[in-house]
Amino acid sequence: MWAPKLLSLSSEEANQMTYNSILVAVNLPGGSDAAFERALSLANASAAELYVLHAVPADRPFGSRAVERLRRADALRARARDTGVKVHVVEQHGDPAALIALHADARAADVIVMGTTPRSAWSRFWQPSVVDQVLRRTSRPVLVVPREDGGAVTAPESVLVAVDLSPSSGPLIAASMHLFGRDARQVTVVHGVESVEGDRAVRSRARWLVPEYRGYILSDALDDIEAALPPRRNTDVEPQLRVAAGPVAEAIEAAAADVEADLIVMGRGQRVMELGSTLTRVLHRTDRAVLIVPQAAALQIVGHEPLIRRRAA
Repeated sequence: MWAPKLLSLSSEEANQMTYNSILVAVNLPGGSDAAFERALSLANASAAELYVLHAVPADRPFGSRAVERLRRADALRARARDTGVKVHVVEQHGDPAALIALHADARAADVIVMGTTPRSAWSRFWQPSVVDQVLRRTSRPVLVVPREDGGAVTAPESVLVAVDLSPSSGPLIAASMHLFGRDARQVTVVHGVESVEGDRAVRSRARWLVPEYRGYILSDALDDIEAALPPRRNTDVEPQLRVAAGPVAEAIEAAAADVEADLIVMGRGQRVMELGSTLTRVLHRTDRAVLIVPQAAALQIVGHEPLIRRRAA
């Protein structure tokens, strides 16, 4: 079973982003280096092994551009070794998402690093991206890096944690504080309120237009976020809490822009990602790195601690 190195660290080190094994998926020979550079920086900072995987899609001949791929793989291997990182480069023919998930399990990867490729909404509708497919298959954290990413960020200065106030919100916040609470200058927890539930949709919308009622709902949501915060630790920064009204994905991106977030952290529950979900919308619209932490992974990171503090009735 996957168990991140974080659980075995001393309390002084417990809030540092530390890995044993990192898998980065690359597109050779013409892909962006952003994901590789980010993974290399993380591996260098953690003294972790780096596994570089290129999955040649099954619908392409494996021999196509083989010489170029070999040269590119050798360049990436040399780049890692020059920084002192132990690296393994692997190529395999088949379904990319399945191979990425398979190799991540085989290598006991603490995190999967992947890059993004701009795609139209129509193409995403007909064919989910490799990132989307990997997220459906793996129970490991996935760091999605935009093509324009500089790659050198190992300890983000500003982290935005997006929560939905489900039972998984507490572990997600706690895991984020474990990973980034020592080094980040700011951790912001945001919850988006898109609509108000009511007996009837028309009545719900009518009440939502009343400023006093809307203020009550937002204030109540803010209290719920505060109740989900983990116990403070001496090395933790004080998390900033926000509630935003409107379309949730847009609210998350607006909050990330406002706090100049280097990284957006989002959770993923037991259910398979659905087309049009908040997570997929954020992934398709943001130009920031996004770390997706499945619920089981968040619980492992924090050691299954009872982290949700219930408010008094």
